[in-house]
Amino acid sequence: MRPTSHAPSIHAAAWLAEALGLPFFEGTDTAWAANRVAVEFLGTAPSNLASTLTALGATADAKTLLSSTTEDRPGRVQIPGAEALLFRADDRVALLVVPTLERARNEGSELVDMAAGISHELSNALSAIGGWARVAEERVSTGATAQATEALTLVRNASRSAERTARYFLALARGSDVDEDDEPIDARSVATDVVRLLEPKGRANRIRIELDAPEAAWCRGRNPDLLTIIWNLTQNAVEASPEASSVFVTLRADRTRVVLRVKDQGPGIPAAAAKRVFEPYFTTKRTGTGLGLALTKRAVDRMNGSIRIDPSSDQGACIEVSLPRIDAPPKETPSEPAPRRAPLSILVVDDDAGVRGLIATVLMGDGHEVTSVGSAAEALADARPVDVALIDVGLETMRGDELADELRRRKLVRRVALMSGASLREGVVTKPDLWIRKPFEIEDLRAAIDEIAALR
Repeated sequence: MRPTSHAPSIHAAAWLAEALGLPFFEGTDTAWAANRVAVEFLGTAPSNLASTLTALGATADAKTLLSSTTEDRPGRVQIPGAEALLFRADDRVALLVVPTLERARNEGSELVDMAAGISHELSNALSAIGGWARVAEERVSTGATAQATEALTLVRNASRSAERTARYFLALARGSDVDEDDEPIDARSVATDVVRLLEPKGRANRIRIELDAPEAAWCRGRNPDLLTIIWNLTQNAVEASPEASSVFVTLRADRTRVVLRVKDQGPGIPAAAAKRVFEPYFTTKRTGTGLGLALTKRAVDRMNGSIRIDPSSDQGACIEVSLPRIDAPPKETPSEPAPRRAPLSILVVDDDAGVRGLIATVLMGDGHEVTSVGSAAEALADARPVDVALIDVGLETMRGDELADELRRRKLVRRVALMSGASLREGVVTKPDLWIRKPFEIEDLRAAIDEIAALR
């Protein structure tokens, strides 16, 4: 079972290692394993924690490090050019190797910039989620269900943006292909969502955000990039504006270009600062990170566009982005709904209660018979045969692929879907019938169940 503390767990450390390509070791006194990155990092595969620390050149031995580590507090030990973090859960331990900030900077700041970018962009989305969740609560309490429904839709849109942004940045961090392909995007649709999502932030300071986008404006790129551009420029304008003022977001499309202009009524950008505002970590704000405009500039570059500060603005700051325009794509013909399949018996194994409860609720609502448990031990103790098992890979006391292999050996499951935040990795004990990437939409979950049911 998951420890009751809220400390970083072996589960979280394994996910981080997989996502960012960090060396990771895990095991017990009798069994010890290293990921591919760790083996390449050391040039060998140590057999236990003590030999691993020796090979890493750690400043502390295993006994000393273990004595300072609890399930509530990871142990830390310095190694040349990095820091090793030790996690404990029952009789299992894990070691995660993280490059030091100095080393990352010496290697070109890629890791530092990536971590900062992830933090900045996801903080944006989470702020919107929090604001609109509060609006939904208020509307429900007053009986304004239509407005509550709209607020919840915006929460969903913001969470979807956070999911796509996380996958996008983590793929860049791993140096692997980005899942997001260039696609036609209606900038007006994205701008409309951004303005609505930032309304609670503006309203808190009596700032009105006005969108002037009379027609669709199509461009080509990756959705997280366009979202980054419009969100950061609009949020910066709101933060620079005095109370009881307005922010103007204007979108126009001509034959070749889509032009976005974001203007505020604040103090403007000093001439000396204007030359540096797109540099990473440069900021004129007391609490700023210096990342918003730098990330925006990179996103504009990836979309083959240009960005500039409009010097003709008579009050406040005005930033203009120009992107190549494309023709609107043909409208898709609605597909026929898939035929309803017979109900399945499904076992859900995930040590995150929120994820487990969501999956079970959706599938039971679709007519399936669902058993949901939080650990491998509970799954094996149940011992009832099922049609499908949905298993999280990062279970703490037994990996999900190991549990799937045992369920198959006992003939307790027909089909297995493994769930993970990473892509299907080599070295799983048993190959699943389906690999489901986390986080996923409800529609993705239903599509996965339909796909696996068709294999029966």
